[in-house]
Amino acid sequence: MKDHQPYVLVATGIGKSYRMPGHGLVRVLHQANIQVQSGEFVAVVGPSGSGKSTLLHILATLDQPDEGTVVYTVDNASFIVEDLSVDVVARLRNSEIGMVFQAHHLLPEFTVLENVMMPALIAGSSHADAYARAVALVERVGMAHRTEHSPQELSGGEQQRTAIARALINRPRFLFADEPTGNLDHLTAEAIMEMMTDLQRDHHLTCVIATHSRHVAERADRVVHLRDGHVLEGDSE
Repeated sequence: MKDHQPYVLVATGIGKSYRMPGHGLVRVLHQANIQVQSGEFVAVVGPSGSGKSTLLHILATLDQPDEGTVVYTVDNASFIVEDLSVDVVARLRNSEIGMVFQAHHLLPEFTVLENVMMPALIAGSSHADAYARAVALVERVGMAHRTEHSPQELSGGEQQRTAIARALINRPRFLFADEPTGNLDHLTAEAIMEMMTDLQRDHHLTCVIATHSRHVAERADRVVHLRDGHVLEGDSE
């Protein structure tokens, strides 16, 4: 944990259940607590089915808990996500939160550069500004030679580099990644994590990654362990 840094993300008492066909209501998270400091890199680890992706999606405002609160602090102002309107949460997500998925989710009809530009255009940036920022990010993640290629022409590692650039286009303060190396071979995964670690440090991002990989977790400042929807005692602090 970083010394003398304020908490900018605090989740308290997070509970979540889903109705599964043939299984009824399945409890995924049980009173989960997590606190994240400004600029901290936290890995949420656990086996498949432990609830780590669900917790990550709730922290990133992509899903809502059944109980509990998620509190963000931005520019010294704190607010409870569950108390905000859908529109305000959407604006928060677009301006302050970057998200990287295991499956990339690039738009196949657009080029690498266009995919990276898209969130900036949605946020209201001019085409010229979005283009300039996208070019710089694409170069930063080592994809300058692929700007006009479509996603289906890229390798898995290249798709993930593009997705990371897209996540950073709006200069977010928070970066979330859900198994970002899960579909990659070992060498590619190492290269992606090296790049993400550098970007997290260079941009002073507050970063939370869900992973089952020990190698990914080793790069984090702190590891939070989940098992059967429970944050294990002592690992959430």
